[in-house]
Amino acid sequence: MSLSPVSRSRQKRKSVPSSRAVAPCWVVGIGASTGGLEAFSQLLVALPPDTGMTFVLVQHLAPKLKSLLAELLALKTALPVVQAEDGMVLRRDHVVVIPPDTELTMTPGRLHLAARPRGPAQHLPIDAFFRSLAHGTDSRCVAIVLSGAAADGAQGLREVKAAGGITIAQDPASARCAAMPHAAIATGAVDRVLAPAAIAVELARIAKLPATAPQPRPRRPRSASGAEVTAEPLSAIFDALRRHTSVDFVQYKRSTVLRRLQRRMELHHLADLVAYGKLLRERPEEVDELYRDLLIHVTAFFRDGAVFEALQRDVLPRLLARRPADAPLRIWVPGCSTGEEPYSLAIGLIEAMDAAGTRVPVRLFATDVSESAIEQARAAVYPASIAGDVSPERLARFFTAVDGAYRLTKAVRDLCIFARHDVTRDPPFSRLELVLCRNLLIYLDAPLQRRLLTGFHYALKPGGYLLLGAAESIGTQTAQFGTFDAVHRIFVRKPSAAVASEEPSSPRRVAPAAAAALAPPRSSDRAGLSQQANELLLARYAPAGVIVDADLRIVQFRGATGAWLEPPSGEANLHLLKMVRAGLLRGTRAALAEARRTGQPAERSTLLLEGGRRGSVVVLPMAPPGPDRHHFVLFEEEGDGARVAGRGRTSGKRAAGARRPAIASAELVAELRHELAASRDYLQTIQQDFEAAHEELQSANEEILSNNEELQSANEELDTAKEQMQSSNEELHSINAALRDRNEVLAAANRDLFDLVACASVAAFVIDSELRVGSFTPRARTLLGLVPADVGRSVVVLAAALAIPQFESRLRGVVEGGPPSSGDFRDGKGRLLTLRIEPLRRLDGALGGATVALFEPPAVGAPA
Repeated sequence: MSLSPVSRSRQKRKSVPSSRAVAPCWVVGIGASTGGLEAFSQLLVALPPDTGMTFVLVQHLAPKLKSLLAELLALKTALPVVQAEDGMVLRRDHVVVIPPDTELTMTPGRLHLAARPRGPAQHLPIDAFFRSLAHGTDSRCVAIVLSGAAADGAQGLREVKAAGGITIAQDPASARCAAMPHAAIATGAVDRVLAPAAIAVELARIAKLPATAPQPRPRRPRSASGAEVTAEPLSAIFDALRRHTSVDFVQYKRSTVLRRLQRRMELHHLADLVAYGKLLRERPEEVDELYRDLLIHVTAFFRDGAVFEALQRDVLPRLLARRPADAPLRIWVPGCSTGEEPYSLAIGLIEAMDAAGTRVPVRLFATDVSESAIEQARAAVYPASIAGDVSPERLARFFTAVDGAYRLTKAVRDLCIFARHDVTRDPPFSRLELVLCRNLLIYLDAPLQRRLLTGFHYALKPGGYLLLGAAESIGTQTAQFGTFDAVHRIFVRKPSAAVASEEPSSPRRVAPAAAAALAPPRSSDRAGLSQQANELLLARYAPAGVIVDADLRIVQFRGATGAWLEPPSGEANLHLLKMVRAGLLRGTRAALAEARRTGQPAERSTLLLEGGRRGSVVVLPMAPPGPDRHHFVLFEEEGDGARVAGRGRTSGKRAAGARRPAIASAELVAELRHELAASRDYLQTIQQDFEAAHEELQSANEEILSNNEELQSANEELDTAKEQMQSSNEELHSINAALRDRNEVLAAANRDLFDLVACASVAAFVIDSELRVGSFTPRARTLLGLVPADVGRSVVVLAAALAIPQFESRLRGVVEGGPPSSGDFRDGKGRLLTLRIEPLRRLDGALGGATVALFEPPAVGAPA
């Protein structure tokens, strides 16, 4: 009994050993469209059945038709071929195909299905799967673009390569439709360009690669000849890159560099860094390939749209509102890649200026270390797939269609100035008001990150904005930047960097200042004497203290603070609450909270210090008020006030203290009461802050509910429009079917008419109102000598050859509305012919020319 394709597929699946039903080492994503089934079939035929890989085919399918893709592919391979299901677990040596009218994505080890997105944007299922593949496989993935139209898969391919995966495109010469392979190759992110059978061989080789990442070896390796290599392999690779490209990758994150090296080693069948270093020395072009791999160019127009909305809503209006009309707005986008981000910002600037009704000169500097990326950005030409990232309105206004791609208009291009610039080595730009540096710091080590942030602080004007990526922050640079929008990673430059400079804290350090103050004045200026007297009083009697900024970081020390503050162990930290000594933390925190909340001086006293001493903390708000307000924190030990009044009073107080009975229990009760009162104050402050935050959250929740109602309303309108579109589509299908039936009837009638004319023995032809020859019968070819080249020629030439008397005048008479004409004549060969000219009328009744018929009259006595 013969088996159907489905039965054979099931039989093959049953024959697969259960030991193979485990998670794959490699996941291979294949994107295809027109001609893709043929290409993937050729790949499967040449593919070994035991690679241990999972193959996921994302094919463009008709949304409303049942797919036979799995059944057709099951005939080409011994591997089980299944249609994807939501939550399906990936298995080795399986082929999974996408169902129709869905969008397929993956998380580690599983596939997920969602309904196909509806709307005006172009549906790009291959890009969607490749993006999820890049983030769901820990770099053990392969992305392949096969035959197909348009450019789906090109952008996703770039993300797979950025994540450390291997990228392959079908050789356009072997593709039935080469548009998708061409678009993928044009991104510069394709590692191999191969025919389908060669792709299968490459996959079999990739499947045999070790699953461990390369690690730098601590000992000095030996080359193939046995000679000792003079440098550590990784250092030698960095040196080769530095010599060839002038870019130092030493301070790039080691994990990222190792992933890139692993990719290159897998492509060249190499097992360790020593062998790869040898390859770099033998093939300088490989240094260029490694350099391009290390420079990650993953970007898109309006990437993370909410960030650009916040920028356009909250930042750009502020920058446009506070400037003269002739003052240029200076912006810098370091690490601009191929230009999508600076162009997105330029579009947002134009829209913001339109909304504000103003025009200011703009200097938008966009830089990158890659010269090829800068050249592509200057060209401003991008594939058609950007329609998925750019709204139709922006696409129509700011882009023009060029050879199946899109190019930015001149108005947008003129705002951007592209240049090669190594942000880790070259000096930054200056007098900037916005720096947009997204997803660059995450690839750099912490010391280099801090150095770049310091450079951005230098480059920005006071109050300028810094925009970072979603996974980036200013870290410990809070003295240089304040938070403007924590959700969207927008920071603002503080007026000046906080520099901690401790004042003299010991007698020996005070002595030089005191000696200078006691020296005789060089002039008799009384103002100078008064200033010296004030300095002496402050040095001797003023309490110790510090000035803190809005983030509670110390910006100045005053007096001897060693008894109150001590630096914490570990990394240097000037946060006040990290430096106060035991016993002061609770009171200092409570006083700071009260002073910041009320804007008035706050004090916490009778704080128990080390050694049984007691002290107090006074917090004084400083001018001017605002979110960046500074505070002066003073520390006083009980008895300091008596020292100010005089030494005698201090001695008396000390004697009274000696006569005081030492009742430990009473002191303990008093101390506990103080602690309880301070804790209550602190809890009350926290409760008030919580209530304020709760009110803000309630307000935000109400806004979200309002927005949700608006979205629901918009969704209902879209559903109504969808139903109308479906109804119109059904009507168009009906009309199309009717037109198809009518075309078939007309085609049949046309065939019958053609056969009828071919069988007729009459030499006939048609002329138009200008007496030009139209179509003619086969008999006219033999009798009159007409050829296809005569179509369109004037009939006057034929009249001279046929010797028909008054032929032209007869024709004009009929064409101009006269009666039909007929008569006999003899041609140049002496044959007796009958001529008949009939008017030719169109469907509307108007004259459109004439029909001319020539035939030989029957002989006398011949049967009719």
